[in-house]
Amino acid sequence: MGYESGLLASHSTKLPRASRHVTYPRLVALAALALLLIWTWSSNSVLRSPIESGRSAPETQQKKASFVVRPHGEAASEPAPAPAVVPQAPVGAPAPTPVASAPRLSTTNISRPAPAVPVQAPVPEPIPAHDNKMGFDDIYVINLKHRTDRRARMLLQADFLDLEFNFFEASTPETVGFVPPNPSRQKGMTPHRLACWRSHMNVYMDIVARNLSHALIVEDDVNFDLSVPSVVPRALAKINSLGDWDVFYVGHCSLTERTKPAVDAGLNLYPTNAPYCAHAYAVSRRGARRLLHHMRSAPAAVDLLQVGLHNAKLLHSYSLDPPLVVQPRDPDDPSDIPDSTAVPKNQVLKDSTYDAMVDYIHQGGSRDRYFKTLDKPKAEP
Repeated sequence: MGYESGLLASHSTKLPRASRHVTYPRLVALAALALLLIWTWSSNSVLRSPIESGRSAPETQQKKASFVVRPHGEAASEPAPAPAVVPQAPVGAPAPTPVASAPRLSTTNISRPAPAVPVQAPVPEPIPAHDNKMGFDDIYVINLKHRTDRRARMLLQADFLDLEFNFFEASTPETVGFVPPNPSRQKGMTPHRLACWRSHMNVYMDIVARNLSHALIVEDDVNFDLSVPSVVPRALAKINSLGDWDVFYVGHCSLTERTKPAVDAGLNLYPTNAPYCAHAYAVSRRGARRLLHHMRSAPAAVDLLQVGLHNAKLLHSYSLDPPLVVQPRDPDDPSDIPDSTAVPKNQVLKDSTYDAMVDYIHQGGSRDRYFKTLDKPKAEP
């Protein structure tokens, strides 16, 4: 008893009672805390996110599933290829917001100022090819080669009226050539009249050879009315609208052209009756063929033969009356056919181009003033 008491007394002095009660629970708590930390660390390593571990959880499971323990002796087969797996965010993490693609810049909708367009002066409309020929394919002027005086006079009128003439060399008694024999030929067919016949026949042949639709034939000793460039194209358009025709008399010396009702009273256009004096007339291609056929044997003078053809209903023609082209007789410029008849009273123009041209040459100024006073003919609808 005494020995044990002494031993306990000696230990009590080295380890206090209070220390014994506190030390053991503390050690237990520290050990438990250490175990908890170890368990937590190991759990976090297994549940580490794909971003931390470098692979996704399904991928890890896939790799684990590919290694399967088989019984001894069983042939190992290649693992089936795993389907493509789209990486997913870890459970509990918010899904990332999809980023919208940047809008593509449009170069077609960019507003740009319109380029400056230089202002140009209005371009005048081109003059139609037939304007200076009044709608005809050609205007023939039958002119004797040695009559340069008449050629000059016709050129001045063409210039004043802004027309284009085709001077066609006339035949002479010496250049007529062969004339077919004709027992019924009129006795008045002198060598000069035969030369006139040959000149017109040559023009008809030229029209047919050139395949012209229609042409105006003028002799070189005529005078034009100032209204010719405005009236003749309208009259030509009118008769073209009526169908086929053969001859259109712009100038003549007949006094009976108003015997029949007017085709167009506004233009003074009538069906032809007796077109004497063939010094300005148009022929169509069909008319040129018919004249070539019926005039081939020179039975009579050109104008008389045409009157006979009209009386026989072999030509379909129209006439302007009063005529707009006349053949005056000037004492200083006699006819090249000595036995020509006297000039009828209708061979006087209301507005002579020749007189206006002479005044213009000496007075100058504008040519427009000569045309402003003209009556404005109006074609009937």
